[in-house]
Amino acid sequence: MKIVYVTDMNIGGSNSAEAAVSRSGYANIGFSLCRGLEELGHEVKVLGLGYTGQEHSEKFSIVPCNTMQDVAGYMNNLKYLWGIDVVVVALDIHNFQEQIFPVAQKLKLKYICVTPLESDPLCITWANLLRKMDKVFFISQFGADEAKKAGIEAEHIEIGIDTESWRLRTEEEYKKIRQSLGIEDDEFVIMTVADNQERKALGRGMQIVADLKNLHGVKVQHILVTREHSMAGWKLYDLAYELGISSEFRVFQRGMPFQDLYTLYCAADVYLCCSKGEGLGVPIMESMCVGIPIVANTTGALPELLSNDRGWLAEYDNWYYDPFGNQKRYDISVSDAIEQIMHVKSNQNEVVRRTANARKFMESKSWSKSVRQLAKAIEEVNGV
Repeated sequence: MKIVYVTDMNIGGSNSAEAAVSRSGYANIGFSLCRGLEELGHEVKVLGLGYTGQEHSEKFSIVPCNTMQDVAGYMNNLKYLWGIDVVVVALDIHNFQEQIFPVAQKLKLKYICVTPLESDPLCITWANLLRKMDKVFFISQFGADEAKKAGIEAEHIEIGIDTESWRLRTEEEYKKIRQSLGIEDDEFVIMTVADNQERKALGRGMQIVADLKNLHGVKVQHILVTREHSMAGWKLYDLAYELGISSEFRVFQRGMPFQDLYTLYCAADVYLCCSKGEGLGVPIMESMCVGIPIVANTTGALPELLSNDRGWLAEYDNWYYDPFGNQKRYDISVSDAIEQIMHVKSNQNEVVRRTANARKFMESKSWSKSVRQLAKAIEEVNGV
């Protein structure tokens, strides 16, 4: 089959070595799925939003696309100059699927959607759009279940992770890395990896850290890997000063080399996720691989990752409708998050048990299964 795969291919870096460690989440999914499709004998061409021509070692080609107009133009050209059996679009519904699907529809191309759903519900407008597509995959069971409530025959495509690279940390690594970072033995390290934007609720996490220090007397350090300077985000160091945690707060710029990021994970005592809605949670999956206990908000796909004693879920204390697809946004309860963190801090046997469960769950994830799901769908929409 001749497959056009459209996605965010912001892979960072100026060469293949740098790019391999700074890919976006969509780019990681794209590389794994497209590589698998090529290995099955399909021909794949990727239309990569955000791709700037970095070297890579894959068999498939990546065409740089700056705008939706670029995507539309290349789809049109490839249909008539190459021939296309199916278009696979792995992007959010809002803006991207809404803009790309009409182009594919006009060109009479088979269309497969791969998308997240950050929170409930799936609004009628989006449901009506998805209903017209040949196949719809959500990257969480949560998303697939919400789609079915809206009358969409959607399927959960399982997202894998490289558990060899994201290996279980050792006790020796934990101690040595903390020492190299100047973290004292009695300091409790809370880590978060998330973009600096409203949905990720970084300010809520900082409030939790501040209350742990000021109200509960915990000697705490907060490591935050994010985009420090964001037009839509917090003035992080100003907020840390206001909350009284300037000395306990460290920001690291996202997009760092893999080994540096892995090193930061190794130093953490708990991973905290305060997201108001989450379509999957790749940093949580990484934490589960490394062996870090996780406290997260009860929203979106997070419960399916952390249920069955694989982590600690904190309740929310408020919700509201967001303009993004009329989805609900859930504010994590500061008091319940603190209660869960204190439970992690004081129950080492439980931490050992739940992190072992989490690691085993991540080891069950397989990219080969994901590729087979997608390949089967490609054959089905083409009547093979």
